[in-house]
Amino acid sequence: CLTISMATTATAMLGPGLALRGPEGSMHVAVDGILLEFQHMSRIFHGTIFAWLGVVVVYAWTAIAPTPITSMLVTAMSVGTAFVMLARISLVEAHLPLRRMALVSGAFFAPTADQTKQSLPESAEREFAQGFRA
Repeated sequence: CLTISMATTATAMLGPGLALRGPEGSMHVAVDGILLEFQHMSRIFHGTIFAWLGVVVVYAWTAIAPTPITSMLVTAMSVGTAFVMLARISLVEAHLPLRRMALVSGAFFAPTADQTKQSLPESAEREFAQGFRA
């Protein structure tokens, strides 16, 4: 969770600064970078929660449960929670398709044929990395 807190703070502070005060075309790079970091942070956050549910199951089978029935009950609740979380994540991603929709960056130039064929994460990652090298 500390990684997620640091990444969200850095993105919230540095992204708008790059967009407003960066060189020509930096708005496009900042928006793509913020979207890319959002995807990475949400994956890390979901992974952290699923890892915690796994630890709960392991702990239930090794240390805390007085009977096997208690361990099975904790396991069933953890697996049920994981399925509900996966269903909600799928629902939110279906309604907010950040990876599938075309990105409107507000740039004043038409995208090249090469840019339109690439998906958002590939082009965003390359431009975001180039923005830091410049």
